[in-house]
Amino acid sequence: METGGHSPANPVGRRTLLASGLGALSVGAFSLTGREVESEPPPRPHNAVTVERVHSRARHREVELVTIAPEGVPHADLPVCVLFHERHRTARESVDLMWAPAVNTANPPQLAFVSVDGGKNGYWREHPEDDPMRMMLEEVPGWLKQRGLGGPNGLPRTAAGYSMGGYGALDYTRRRQANGTPLAATAVLSPSLFTSWQEVEVRNAFASKQQWAALDPLRHTDELGDVALAVWCGTEDFLLESTRRFAELTDPEVVSFGPGVHEDVYFHTVLPHAVSFVGRHRAETA
Repeated sequence: METGGHSPANPVGRRTLLASGLGALSVGAFSLTGREVESEPPPRPHNAVTVERVHSRARHREVELVTIAPEGVPHADLPVCVLFHERHRTARESVDLMWAPAVNTANPPQLAFVSVDGGKNGYWREHPEDDPMRMMLEEVPGWLKQRGLGGPNGLPRTAAGYSMGGYGALDYTRRRQANGTPLAATAVLSPSLFTSWQEVEVRNAFASKQQWAALDPLRHTDELGDVALAVWCGTEDFLLESTRRFAELTDPEVVSFGPGVHEDVYFHTVLPHAVSFVGRHRAETA
């Protein structure tokens, strides 16, 4: 496994090299006179962000459903990547600040991205009268199907997230595997995985050590199935040790550890690569 010396811009995977897919390169063409001329790349579809309010029975409240989709592309059967937002932000804040710029940079064709409010410090787990993971598993497919997204069953095909959202994406991946609807691919950046209860307890996100241990993806890597994984983390990130451990246990398709700390500046540099990764797997089934 490649674990050092690779910048986020050039991540190296164990099974394949990650093609960045960032931007479009002009290609050479020949005029009738035989002179080589530079042709313009084909126009790329603009990605539009829409925000809707829907009622979640699982969360007992209204939540925002945020969609990034290419304009001018029919939504019928458009595959979906579900995005899990980070701690202290809403789905809309995460999309506006982080995901929409990354999608516009990578601009994968024929793919929609959807994010839903899961609580600002809930780690996507069940709370009294609030179960965001059940919302993601049971309600989101119906919402997508109503909007003509995700094919006939409305199931997202891929997932992605960073920080607390990375934790959520991995827990979601495990649960999709358990209920017989496995994902094709999951991309996570600096996922909030911890090696000790002492690190977790101060976050006031879990009711007990037992609850955390029962849910923590680092302790259930054998339940992820054959999903294609991609993992990024900054080498100065406080989650580096746990992320390395996760990569060692799961043999991801793509692994990248490069300069960076646990903050937006680093995430902005690597999120387009996560978008490109799930874009490559958009047409696959697990």
